[in-house]
Amino acid sequence: MEINYGSRGINNYIESEINKDITEISSKKYMFDMLENNDIDGIIRPVINMIDNNVYLRYPINSCFVLKKYFQKNKPDITCLEKIIRGICNSIKDMEKYLLCPDDLVISPEYMLWDDNEKKIKMICIPFYNRDIRSQLKKFMEYVMRIFDYKSAEGIIKMHDIYEVTVKENFDLSELDNFFSKRDFDHVSNREPMKILPSEEECINNEAEREKQEETEIEAKIIGQSHTHENILTINLILAIVFMLGYMFTNKGKAMLVLFIISLIMLVIDFVLYYLKKEKEEEIDADESMKEFEQKIFETKISDTNGGFSAGETAYHKPKLSRKFEPEIKVKEEYKLVPLNDGMLEPIVIDTKKEELVIGRGKNNTDYRLDKEQISRVHARILIRNNNIFIEDKNSTNGTFVNSVKLKANEEFKVKAGDIVRLANEEFFVA
Repeated sequence: MEINYGSRGINNYIESEINKDITEISSKKYMFDMLENNDIDGIIRPVINMIDNNVYLRYPINSCFVLKKYFQKNKPDITCLEKIIRGICNSIKDMEKYLLCPDDLVISPEYMLWDDNEKKIKMICIPFYNRDIRSQLKKFMEYVMRIFDYKSAEGIIKMHDIYEVTVKENFDLSELDNFFSKRDFDHVSNREPMKILPSEEECINNEAEREKQEETEIEAKIIGQSHTHENILTINLILAIVFMLGYMFTNKGKAMLVLFIISLIMLVIDFVLYYLKKEKEEEIDADESMKEFEQKIFETKISDTNGGFSAGETAYHKPKLSRKFEPEIKVKEEYKLVPLNDGMLEPIVIDTKKEELVIGRGKNNTDYRLDKEQISRVHARILIRNNNIFIEDKNSTNGTFVNSVKLKANEEFKVKAGDIVRLANEEFFVA
């Protein structure tokens, strides 16, 4: 099956010839009718012609850029990648509604198109193309990883999460939709709008505001109670003074004396209760201060553990989590160095249970053999300590680099997920 670009006058198009027996084509005629007569989300509607028992599909592409050429000028970031993957998922859903096979969708940057006006991906579907859609998506993600815009740490992590789905064997295509459950793209037609769920940061902010409001209400209540108690003490004191003066300067001496004694007893009782309450409030304040102090110590330890960024590392801040939202920290038992230049190379699997891994061109003294001329016999060594990954250049001829920073020979350098490690001219993505 051939796919070619062509033009006639000012009109550009992609043309595909179906090299199948006319009987076989007739048995799948409904596929051509579906494509020619329906607007399927993200798929260009072809013009279908039959010449000398050969079927030709012509897809007009005047308003679009070839994706591969578009990426040469505009590196894909996570926003662009999300729109592309979401567009592919939506196209697959619509194809299934029209009884079309997803394996006939062409997922290749040479034949995928970007509509810059609508900011969406457009593709072609060729009956009998029959290339496994999962394999196509995996190869497409490997292509994107080589040219991805590695400026956003969060974007790199999310891009890698999408890639992790595509490398699973026979993965469920619906898994890719999980990455976009919080977003609604305007180009999705004839669908109920997705409910925009609050982000984690919004949840945290709402929770913090709610807790702050509760604290304010409690403080106001305590202050109100304190003021009430103070008012009672003041009233009792005034009454005691009045009754004492009445005993001294009026004829009702005994009555005033009794009232003075009663008010004096009430004043003492109120004063004792007020003192005990104040002491209790001070204990509560002390407990809260201790909790705040312990929280600061905890955050300082976390900062000391994750701080001290090495050369080439990127520091980015996530919103502060309350205790209710603190994620459980899971120790990762396996890392990978995913090759970016050569799609034929297998990823380098780093098991954190092991102590070291030697990479090089040699046959006998390496754990991972990289049979490239520019790679030294023993090029680099990967060390695992406390679930942290370090790389060490073994005085190689063409050097070892982390995020374009050349490492000194025989000195350990800490790497993390999202870094780009280069051995000579072979690049790897730390996953």
